[in-house]
Amino acid sequence: MGFWDKITGAEVSQKVDEYTDTIGTVLLGVRADVQAQQRQIASLQQQSAEHAQRIAQHSRHLQEQGERLRQVEAELRSAVSRWQQVLGSEIRQHMVRTQGELQTLVKQHLQQARREASRYIQEEILKHVQRQEAVIRSLRKQCAFAYLFAIAVGVLVWMLK
Repeated sequence: MGFWDKITGAEVSQKVDEYTDTIGTVLLGVRADVQAQQRQIASLQQQSAEHAQRIAQHSRHLQEQGERLRQVEAELRSAVSRWQQVLGSEIRQHMVRTQGELQTLVKQHLQQARREASRYIQEEILKHVQRQEAVIRSLRKQCAFAYLFAIAVGVLVWMLK
């Protein structure tokens, strides 16, 4: 490349072609990178949209489950309240029955105690009567001996006179 090429512009033309090729290659590389990034952005946007859709679905599902949970909770509260009423009623009935049964048992035990007390009193009276009869027999014997002794003393006094 000589002077002549500088004047005619062949060298400039060659340098422009070199730069053009280099810039073209760089631009093609940049364009390929931009296109790859655009594809990647599009893919990420698609994934983001899919994730957002899934999140929305999960959110709706969670809301539905929350509502169902509140319904079940309300049903459980209602059922517990009904069971408390039923059990309360049954417990009251059982208490009344039990109270009646206790009163019957108390009456039965009182009657039994009265019978046993009456039997005990009768036995004690019988023992007392038997003791009194024994005392009376003893007194009769003593009286009989005293009477006989008095007769013997009277006969003796009569005879000694």
